[in-house]
Amino acid sequence: MLADLLRSGLTEADADAAKLRPLTADRTVALAGSHAAHVKSYRVPYFDRQGSPTEFSRFRYLQPVYRTKNGKRKLQRYTQTGDLPPALYMVPILPWQKVFEDCRTPVWITEGEKKAYAATLAGEPTVGLGGIWNYQSKKRDIELLPDLSDL
Repeated sequence: MLADLLRSGLTEADADAAKLRPLTADRTVALAGSHAAHVKSYRVPYFDRQGSPTEFSRFRYLQPVYRTKNGKRKLQRYTQTGDLPPALYMVPILPWQKVFEDCRTPVWITEGEKKAYAATLAGEPTVGLGGIWNYQSKKRDIELLPDLSDL
């Protein structure tokens, strides 16, 4: 886990602050759901504006996992909690409620929790999407995540 985080410029202290935890293969499936690959991972918990953990998490696989989609084999690096809609990753080191209330504070949006964390550490408040299409949920008829519409 730490080697993966270091490649993104994050440290063990950052991992502790973000409450990232390495998981065994059994624990990955237990927490993410039966759709998850049976490999080691680490859990990336998501937080609400008040800094409290939500039900949603993503799991970064630490071993190669390949899925076949439309006849093409593709490396899958992440999975997420069960059947929950996507969520906005708010780096847990900022008081996001205050950021949302202050329209003078610019907020960046990026794909990926690690990028959001690194940019926030660099002084640019940044929220992350778990994937480029994770600002919405067609399955749940959500055109724009509620937290995004409030930015």
